[in-house]
Amino acid sequence: MLNLKRIKPFVIPLILCLILVTVVSGASPIYKTNQWVDTNAMLTMGRSLLQGTIPMKDIVDQRGPIIYFIYAVAALIKSNSFLGLYVIELINVIIIYALTFKLVKAVNVETMSPHWVSLVGPVALLTTSAFSQGGSPEEFGFASVLYLLVVLAVSRENITQIRPGTYYMLGLNMSLLFWSKYTLAGSYVFFFVTIGILLLWRLDFKQLFKVVVFSLLGFLTITVMVLSFYIAVHGLSGLIDYYFVQNITGYTTLVHNGLVEQTNIISKTIFITSQIAKMLWSHWIILLIILTSWFISIRNSRPIILETITFIGSLLFITIGATIIYYALIIMPYFAVALVFLIKYLPYIVDKNITQQGVFTFKFLTAFCILLMPFINNGNIINYVVRGTTTSINGENKWEAQRKFAKRMHEEYDKPTMLQVNALDSGFYLAADSIPTTKYFHRLNMKYDQFPKMYDDFKESLATKKTDFVVVRVKNNNLNGSDSNTILKRKALKQVDEHLRRDLSQNYKVVDKEQDTYNVPMYYVLFEKVD
Repeated sequence: MLNLKRIKPFVIPLILCLILVTVVSGASPIYKTNQWVDTNAMLTMGRSLLQGTIPMKDIVDQRGPIIYFIYAVAALIKSNSFLGLYVIELINVIIIYALTFKLVKAVNVETMSPHWVSLVGPVALLTTSAFSQGGSPEEFGFASVLYLLVVLAVSRENITQIRPGTYYMLGLNMSLLFWSKYTLAGSYVFFFVTIGILLLWRLDFKQLFKVVVFSLLGFLTITVMVLSFYIAVHGLSGLIDYYFVQNITGYTTLVHNGLVEQTNIISKTIFITSQIAKMLWSHWIILLIILTSWFISIRNSRPIILETITFIGSLLFITIGATIIYYALIIMPYFAVALVFLIKYLPYIVDKNITQQGVFTFKFLTAFCILLMPFINNGNIINYVVRGTTTSINGENKWEAQRKFAKRMHEEYDKPTMLQVNALDSGFYLAADSIPTTKYFHRLNMKYDQFPKMYDDFKESLATKKTDFVVVRVKNNNLNGSDSNTILKRKALKQVDEHLRRDLSQNYKVVDKEQDTYNVPMYYVLFEKVD
């Protein structure tokens, strides 16, 4: 039987979590769609997986299979919208809240109610600019990194006190990160390498054996399932080729934040350091909070060596190739833990003798601040288009191209097929309820010399008219309504890789166009195959 007295203190904090996810996530049912290209691409992969199309074997994108399995579950809940992703995001936030609650209780935070202190976990995930529109691998990797930090804090970094079952769970969580997006596993790699060196230094081979065996069992639990799946569908070579080889070797000599990535070891070190500095500077207040918590922890004799090492490891891994705003989300668990210990070491925030009215006022102000934070930090919210309206909250974005092109496609075909040859998935597949029929369904952020196989596949698809429609993005230009289809075609072809222009020009004709009000100046041109 449910103990209502124990459940009651959780009700308001969990309602606040629900409100936060509903307001912040682009997948929320109060909005028409999530406009982020990466989220659309991952949902397209998940929807394809449900139709029997195997990621990395039959269809190619950049991330790991675990993410596509997550998005397949999302598509199973609702295949033609982001409702399923929203449900999974809610579950993820509840897990994060539960992990934070475990930490708060274990370290004996007495300055305020543990049910309210535990909100710092969801707050760290949802209220910074790193969350973006939601749905990133970093969002779903947050709980795994937080779990590591909870283990370190509860054990006071005494690795001999960590139970075998916990090492198993650590290995399992590392595997989840590795097979979602391997650059997310930096904190775990540095953790296991560090404790391995420590145990070897101490000649504690018994403890080292225990750590290796149980953590390896945890890592293999997920790894064996992933590899078994790919062996069963004859897709193992594709997994290795695209998830590892292409991702590692393809992104070379790219420019990020005004810096050109280097291959020389000294240049590479300077490049990564610059990337880390830029990332930390963009979240300097959060960095200041983390550092303050560490200094206060040192003063209060709380061990933080492993925590700082794993923080550095996480930073190094996520900045190896680039620094994109949402990458920083994977270090936000350190922000959550920092807030917990700052609250623990502060004098009593609320006096124990305060009146009921005072307690209510304090909680009301806390809730108000929590709900206000995403509006201060995340500029994406005002670009969302609320259901029942025609424009975004800021009045600038209509999200019209996707719906208009989808309507045009269905006028000609019951199940239209398409291809995006010069941009990431911009939501056209979802809007048209279309599943890709080509191995490469959108252009990944690589040029011809970096990924010729993708462009060659595009060329073959265009030459054989494999898809009914082709969507072309025209950047750095606003749509001129007076342009004829001939002029639109000429402008669009200039935006396409030179290896694709002839086949696109000969086999497809312009049938529609629409301004992109989300990314200004930009518009889209819709091509249809000729008879």
